[in-house]
Amino acid sequence: QVENGIIQDLKGPSVFDVRHSMVITYTVPLHLPTHWLSGWTLSGTTLLRSGTPFSAEVGSDAPPLGNVDGEWQDRPSILDPSILHHSVDNPHTSQSILRRSAFSAEDNFLKGRGNIGRNTFRKDGAANFNVALARVFQFRDRTKSVAFRAEALNMTNHPQFDAPIALLASPS
Repeated sequence: QVENGIIQDLKGPSVFDVRHSMVITYTVPLHLPTHWLSGWTLSGTTLLRSGTPFSAEVGSDAPPLGNVDGEWQDRPSILDPSILHHSVDNPHTSQSILRRSAFSAEDNFLKGRGNIGRNTFRKDGAANFNVALARVFQFRDRTKSVAFRAEALNMTNHPQFDAPIALLASPS
């Protein structure tokens, strides 16, 4: 089946491909004017990362959608190229971006495969802000201390959605 271009058709970005990623780690001592408020430390990690790719698939190997070759993961043909290069980052808008009318499975059945590439679309990236506020309190005799630390993970509460169901045969 190499002569049919099947091997070349499987090439594309890996499912772990992250085009842009930045991690910033910081520690800032806070110098506040009064004794009680001094000695605090603000620290954190910020992660900004683009989304990973996923494929739109037919979702069936039976006619009229599938090509009856016994292999799943057949990809459809794209009819509306304007949906390419969009990040599918919200479940409420994913159906309007990946609408059924933008795809066709006819080439799959007639020619053996569709024209859309593997892992063409990208899901939502990450924007996490993890912060901590800490201070060590010394007792008067200086032999004992108590450490206080408060942390906020994903402080902005940015949701991280999974890739949508991108199967033409799926009702969702």
